[in-house]
Amino acid sequence: MVGEAATALVEGDAETLLSLHRPDVFVCSEVEVEIVPACAEGRDLRGQPIASAAFGIEVLSPSRYRRQLVEVLSAIDPSFEDDHGDGRMSVLGVGTCGPAELAGRSYHLGYTAAVSEAGAPAERVLGSFELVHREGRWWIGLWFLDTLAAWEDVSEDPFTSIACGNMEPWGST
Repeated sequence: MVGEAATALVEGDAETLLSLHRPDVFVCSEVEVEIVPACAEGRDLRGQPIASAAFGIEVLSPSRYRRQLVEVLSAIDPSFEDDHGDGRMSVLGVGTCGPAELAGRSYHLGYTAAVSEAGAPAERVLGSFELVHREGRWWIGLWFLDTLAAWEDVSEDPFTSIACGNMEPWGST
């Protein structure tokens, strides 16, 4: 499943990525409002979660989530260049989080690209897809995405701290 998600990400295949995503239910009485701010309204949330560098989770409707994923993938600027390379979508590696038990463990597929939204200058983004085992299969359960600048505000070296801080470079095993 990690390979399928990585291939879809590099190819910009939103439909395959969407088929790997799992909507979730956030029972607001069981989560911290600081992590899921929409829970301040008191009603449970159902949708697909996306998190920023500050780790605030927003729960999007399936249509809004689809729109955001398609927008990001279609706004990649391969001509962008900086100290981290060009702007093409690049899979960085896979990190693990949590205990050894399958139900509590997750894997993070780390990636970077340059994105130009609405004609603005391109900016490097850094993110990961958290893969979780639920209902007998692996799913993308949470999408992390933010600009490199935002990640640098919360980490001295976001490229080593993303994906639970123990990312194995893609293709190294």
